[in-house]
Amino acid sequence: MKHILIFILTVIFIQAKAQDEDKFQPDSIYRSCKVKRIYVYGYSPRDLSIVIDLDTNGHKVKLVHYDESYDRKTRARKGIYSISRYIYDSEKKLIEVIDSERYTHPGDTDHTYFFYSANGVLKASTHYKGKYVYDHTDYSANPFKSVTTRGKNDSMIFYQNTQEYDRDFYEKRSYGFSWEPKLKTVFFVHGTDTTNYQYSDDKDLKRLESFEEDTNQFNSKGQLISSDINQRFMVDPGTWRTFHDTAIYNYYANGLLKWMSGYSGKNFKYEFYKP
Repeated sequence: MKHILIFILTVIFIQAKAQDEDKFQPDSIYRSCKVKRIYVYGYSPRDLSIVIDLDTNGHKVKLVHYDESYDRKTRARKGIYSISRYIYDSEKKLIEVIDSERYTHPGDTDHTYFFYSANGVLKASTHYKGKYVYDHTDYSANPFKSVTTRGKNDSMIFYQNTQEYDRDFYEKRSYGFSWEPKLKTVFFVHGTDTTNYQYSDDKDLKRLESFEEDTNQFNSKGQLISSDINQRFMVDPGTWRTFHDTAIYNYYANGLLKWMSGYSGKNFKYEFYKP
């Protein structure tokens, strides 16, 4: 459970991936509370962001993302951004995620396939955009860790992010890099007039790095109650920016997350299976 920080930059070199994207608590909690559906809102209780359908095991089966909204007008026009469906095998292990309805690019279909060792431990996943591999993630256990890699022209790694976790679920540390095209300026002089334009040179790349350290605090029930988030990231080689935030988590009496504050604050409501 961790809010996803989106930097307001044209270059984003680290994708902060939750241990299970848009899953805010472990499956066991949803299963014990018999949660059927989760409604995720932004700061406003009218700003519906995500709806997650769960099976009786607490596993996601469908996730609907809604468009971002910033005020009353954009909220009135809010529509569905994408729908993801989750497929499990006979042993209830997740084997595929299908992003089959992406309304911003009609017809696009993404697939993520999950692979397990002989004893049923998650070892890898591969994400396809259409027919093409977009990225690949390797997982390791004791402690749980993920390494996501994206290649370029099958000849080099141009993006890599390593994620470490607290209690095999809550993000605590990430670090990685990407190779990005350099932004260049071309000048034209015609008489006394000078004009210029900028372009991204894909043949001349720069390596950008980032680090994040989350200090997570838990209560006596094992619930995450706060995350102190510190990030350092390059905007150019040798030029660093920093970001700090603290997220606070509050729970209902039954242990389900009620709200989280911070950069991307959220509120939660639930539907339940009948006893």
